[in-house]
Amino acid sequence: MSTRDPYEKTFPALAPAPGRGFARTWWGHAWLRALEDSALDGEQVRQGRRYARSGAVGAVSVRPGGLTAVVRDRDGTAHRTDVLVQEFTEAEWDRLLGLAAAESGTSRRCWTGRCRRSWPRTLRPRGWSCCPA
Repeated sequence: MSTRDPYEKTFPALAPAPGRGFARTWWGHAWLRALEDSALDGEQVRQGRRYARSGAVGAVSVRPGGLTAVVRDRDGTAHRTDVLVQEFTEAEWDRLLGLAAAESGTSRRCWTGRCRRSWPRTLRPRGWSCCPA
């Protein structure tokens, strides 16, 4: 019997991306900025970027509260890497929805509709009113 979290999603490893940015959308950039601004060790973030650019990061599993990937050093030694994030309360999700709508320049209702269509069903935040499961 599997105990896998139904909200977990695994993404395949990306090819090396020397010199390329890691985000293409405004919310991808915002997520990276938040990660970098809240990191306890900026050097770890910089090292992570180097690993990602060189193709050393394997598949990434995303779940409520964190991300996990296997990263290989230059000598091939594998390390499990975890990024832990605090899960949002329903009120925090609601605030995020309002901020996202404002940042995107659309009405909250329009952005909510777009959200419903664009979020994978298995990754929709629990309790987020715009994304009923």
